[in-house]
This record gives sequence, C-alpha cells and structure tokens, in this order.
Amino acid sequence: MHSNRVYEVQDVLEAVKAVSGGIITVVGGGYASMHPEHCLSSPNCDYVVLGEGEYTARDLLRRIDQKKDISDLDGFGYKIKGKFRINPKTVNIPNLDEIPFPAYHLLKMKDYFNIRMPGSRYEMRNYSLFCGSRGCPHKCSYCAKALIVGEGYRKRSISNMIEEITLLKNDFKVEEIRFVDYHTMADVKHWKAFCRALVDQKIGIRFIDPHGFAVNALNGELIELMHEAGCDHLYISIESGDQEFLSRLSKRVDLGKVEGIIRKSHELDMPVTGYFIIGLPGQTWKEIAATVEYAKSLDLDDVDFFIANPFPGTDIYGECEEKRLMYPDFDFQRIRYSLNNIKGPDYTREMIESVRRDAWFEIMTRNMRKGKIRIRR
Repeated sequence: MHSNRVYEVQDVLEAVKAVSGGIITVVGGGYASMHPEHCLSSPNCDYVVLGEGEYTARDLLRRIDQKKDISDLDGFGYKIKGKFRINPKTVNIPNLDEIPFPAYHLLKMKDYFNIRMPGSRYEMRNYSLFCGSRGCPHKCSYCAKALIVGEGYRKRSISNMIEEITLLKNDFKVEEIRFVDYHTMADVKHWKAFCRALVDQKIGIRFIDPHGFAVNALNGELIELMHEAGCDHLYISIESGDQEFLSRLSKRVDLGKVEGIIRKSHELDMPVTGYFIIGLPGQTWKEIAATVEYAKSLDLDDVDFFIANPFPGTDIYGECEEKRLMYPDFDFQRIRYSLNNIKGPDYTREMIESVRRDAWFEIMTRNMRKGKIRIRR
C-alpha cells in the first residue's frame, strides 16, 4: 500500500542530495522491497534494503565505515556502472527479541502525538505504533507480506513486549499502542497470555489493532479478557458477506460468529469497525452487492470497504497480468483502496467506486441519526 508514497520518498531523496551529494541515501520498507529497481532508478537513491532490514542496514553501515565490500549483503540493492544489482532476501531474524527497541529518545514523540489522521472519526490519545510479531501463517492472494517480512510467522516473547510497552508508558507518556502486525492473533494461546500479562501487571495502557482481528479467533471470553487488558475498540476483518465466496478465497471467516462478536463488544461498550474487501478478480456484481447489504444489516459503529488492488508481487497481480484484468492506466504509485484497478466481469470501475462510497455514507449517516457514533476519549 505504501507504494503510494513513492513521490514523497523521491522528494526526500532530492532534498537530501541538495544539501550534499556526498550524503549516502538508503531506502527500505514496502516500496523498496517490492520495487527495488524502480527505487534505485532515482539518481538520488544510492542503496535499497529489502524486507526485514535491521541486520542488513547495520552491516551496510559497518562496512561503509570500514571501507569494506558491500556487494554480497543479503536483501540489498545497489547500482554499478548504470546497472542494478539486487541481492534477494534469503535470511530473516529468527528471534525477534534480539532486536533492540526503537531509539524513541531520538524522536520527537510529542510531534507524533499531535498528528491527526485525515478522516479519523475518533479522538486521539498519545499513541505509538507497536509490532509484536512478523509475518502471517495464512497466504491471502492479495497480500504482499512475503516480500516485506518474509514467509512464515514469528513472534516476540511476552516479557519483551511488556518491557517495551512499559518503557513507552513510563518514559514517553504513551497512552495507547496500535498494533501493526499482519495477524496479531495468529497464536491465540500466546495472545491470551499477553493480555493476561497486561492485566496481572496492571500496565494500564490502551491498545487497538487497526489492521483487524480475525473473526474466527474471537469469542466472548477472549473479548472480555481483551477489554480488561485495555482494548476499547474492536476492528474485525469480515471481508465478505458471502460465505461461499469466502470459502473460494480460503478465508477462515465464519459469518455465523460476526453478530455475536458485535453484540458482546457492545455489552462492554466497545465500538466495532467492520472491514470488507470488494472487487477481487472474478467477483461478480451480485457478490459485491451481497457484501454491501450484509454490512448494512450489521450493528457496526464504523465500516470500511476496501477495493482490491493488484500489488506487484502478490498472487492477484500475477493473475491480473495473465488474464489482462488491469486497466491500462494502472500505476502502482497511485494505489488507493478507494480506486478500482481490476476489471470486473459485469461491472465498471465507476460502479464499484460509487457503491463503496455510497454504502459507507449510508451506514455512517444512519449511525449518526441514531446517535451511535462513539467517540473515544
């Protein structure tokens, strides 16, 4: 998704080189991992780090300081005589506890607290992004996680997570952590133990997972534990209102559980946001309409409809290339979940973009009339 930040990346690189052409520039993250050659094509980009970057970046800096060869670094890209050299990522960090905590003391944390996300419907707290695991055991066709964090699933120890959260709360006055994991609850037993540790140690911090909790992992007992541990807004990945379509996608979502999850969350005065994805290759207008109507039928406090996009490197991208499903004006640098880039079998891009916008507006207008918009304070 962050390929839509390409232009900002290029602006920063240009600004750096304008200060001094001798400053070495290195780009990492999703954009560099998925499009290393495109990234390196900028005259202002010297190197790219692919995938999990902590050790590669460390080794790069050491070798530059020691004037040693850098050409064999793992997960690394560079230019030589106008040609690109890309070393694929082959090794990931097996023990995430080895990685030191971010150097928060070098950041102006209060500046981050003051950022208000465009379109946010909720009051902001002093917050910090937080990662407790990397990867995901599932293989959704539209996800590019393998290129960014590698295959498989790895998690931090509970004690390591608690130590960092305590540091954030005590030293930097963080009131809320926002998980950025691909699948926070991939190991439900581990997740329960983490929530119990927050309760038992009386950490006193709020948390949310804006990426969405897995429907099938949730039940009443776990929702109660999460609420006691500090969760006060539930985001759930429902994806579709068509059980048969979910089965075709190999998505482990039992729609029979959704209403009970929402009901239990409301008993605890927790707002619920539901996530849906529409416009996947081969999905018909009837199936999209069924998802929209299902979302309207639920007692959700907020909803997001994401239009599927062909991120380069994903299975969907390969399918769209093979079947020529991408519109001629597709540009990975301008991907948005509000824009349609995949041709539908019986609908136009204007139809799907319109139904997404209108459905969200209808649901939120209905909730406002009912006084259901819950503001987190």
